[in-house]
Amino acid sequence: ESACTGIEYSCDDPTATNEALLVVILVSFSAALGFGGIGQPPNQLIGVIVRIIPIGLAIWTIWATSAYFVGTRIFGATGNFWSTMRCTGFAFSPGVLLIFTSVPGLGVAPVFALLGLMLATGVVSIRIALNLRIPQTVATNLLSTIFIMGILLIFVRIFVRQVV
Repeated sequence: ESACTGIEYSCDDPTATNEALLVVILVSFSAALGFGGIGQPPNQLIGVIVRIIPIGLAIWTIWATSAYFVGTRIFGATGNFWSTMRCTGFAFSPGVLLIFTSVPGLGVAPVFALLGLMLATGVVSIRIALNLRIPQTVATNLLSTIFIMGILLIFVRIFVRQVV
């Protein structure tokens, strides 16, 4: 039985996949505005949004897929792939606050605090979706996060030009 029965229905409800997708899109939109969209000319703002939303969707998909495979193959989890996708999609929800990264004077501390909160919601979502004990859930989240960070590093090294 899940530790979070009040939230569990969204993860097990196949009709909630679109809602999870919408959460990831809204978080990606907020990140696009917060990390460089606000104050830009409209054409640049649209360009930032068009680039960031697919990246957010890719991060979600890769993270959920890696969590599913780590959890089921290494730790013998009993959840299913689509439940993992839905739960991790909803776990992105604190990311809507990324829009505030554009506020002058805040620095990077709130960004790291928010990313920490998103990792915590990720642990809860993986716990619910895969029905693992807490140590295995934390290990699954950690391995999946390391994997996605590695992919992001490779992506950045390949596609982002160094500014001299």
